[in-house]
Amino acid sequence: MDVSTQAKFRGPPIGRWLWLTLALAMSAAGGCQPADTAEPESQAVAAPTVVHAGAQVQDRIDGLDLATGADGSVHLVWRERPGLHGKTNRSARLMYQRGHGDPLRWGAPVQLADGIAGTPRVVAARDGLHVLAGSRLDHWWLPAGADRWQPQPALLGDHVPPATTFDAVGIDGSLVIAYATGGAAGDQVLNTLRWRGGQAGPVMPLASLPAVRRTRVGSIAQLHDPVLAQRDGRLLLLWGTRIPTETGPNVRLESRVQAAWSTDGGMGWSEAGRVTSDGADDYVNDLAVDIGGTTPLALFVAHGLFASHWDGDAWSPPRRLAGYDIGSLSGSAKAFRVAAASCAGRPLVAWVDGRHQGSDRRWWNPLGGFPWSDSPEWTNNDLFVLAGDALAAELDGRSATPRQQTVTGGQVEDVAVVDRGDHALLVWSGRKQVRKSSTDMGTPPTIWHRRIECD
Repeated sequence: MDVSTQAKFRGPPIGRWLWLTLALAMSAAGGCQPADTAEPESQAVAAPTVVHAGAQVQDRIDGLDLATGADGSVHLVWRERPGLHGKTNRSARLMYQRGHGDPLRWGAPVQLADGIAGTPRVVAARDGLHVLAGSRLDHWWLPAGADRWQPQPALLGDHVPPATTFDAVGIDGSLVIAYATGGAAGDQVLNTLRWRGGQAGPVMPLASLPAVRRTRVGSIAQLHDPVLAQRDGRLLLLWGTRIPTETGPNVRLESRVQAAWSTDGGMGWSEAGRVTSDGADDYVNDLAVDIGGTTPLALFVAHGLFASHWDGDAWSPPRRLAGYDIGSLSGSAKAFRVAAASCAGRPLVAWVDGRHQGSDRRWWNPLGGFPWSDSPEWTNNDLFVLAGDALAAELDGRSATPRQQTVTGGQVEDVAVVDRGDHALLVWSGRKQVRKSSTDMGTPPTIWHRRIECD
């Protein structure tokens, strides 16, 4: 508590009792509803379609990834962690579910593996479906026309460093994988490799980040979130870095976003280029990329949603999209997840932010709680979409209203989106209602989908 705030509550005992009486009365009258949230907008949100339910409140569902097949089928993978928020935390399960038709119908979920750590990826290729997961890039293949998954050798053997994060894309009958290695023990390296016909090619280092140790605070450099996209044999790779910098007695992590191109299907790559300028200090949480339209887009979330476009020889300065002002006592500028795809040849972006985040703060109790709290903010957030003319307006510097996809008061854990020709499919995991934690309102994790029109 700062000095000015303390002064507000000093005074004779009768003053403190009056304040306490007023606080109790207002609490009884106002309950625990979030302050400064947009209820009319929330109530207008149509209910999404449930894809997968049945998990327990203490479980967690995250790590979503989506792919579309040449026949219009949709393929969803995710990580399910039973008991993660409870006392009986068990090993994670790797799950798969297939959807087909329009309107979309989902088949039964299939467990591919148990005990797999990390976010999975699914790729629809000419020879069938491929799922990768884990630090050794464990591999499952569903051949075209088959109905049984076939485990394959891991792409990374024990003789090479394991992956910390990765992404994968299919191109020309091959899989191209970008992955990061390293951590607290040494330098971090961004590598690429190609898998074709049952064989993994050589590992090709693309960028490196020396480990930076700050023994005073224990900070190290971080290389994170490689994201791949391809179109007509051309590949774009985006990734983030966080580099500790010392400013007087403080050490902070500066976030940067970088990119590289390949015009030969991942055999060779351009020099890494900066998407963000030197010294950017907004903490990047997640990245996405779309090159399906006429202008390739790099997207990232930090304190808001940002986009940069490729103009032929350089990236434009990042522009904030769908900006908003938070309330004086509630709401957050932080954004959490972002996903992008093309929709009828135009870009579409979906992201999660905390503009409607609830709080225990009130005008009569600005610290929150009773009589105050060290953590008054709630954990709810919301999912939004910009597409078509609205996204074009934002990219051109004109304001447009994003489409809210969730009812305020819930929590979105992860999100994925794919192009289905004349519309896009948006899938997300989360909970219907939360307050201070993911589990305190008793709502289990669920996966939903929604059809998104391209206009």
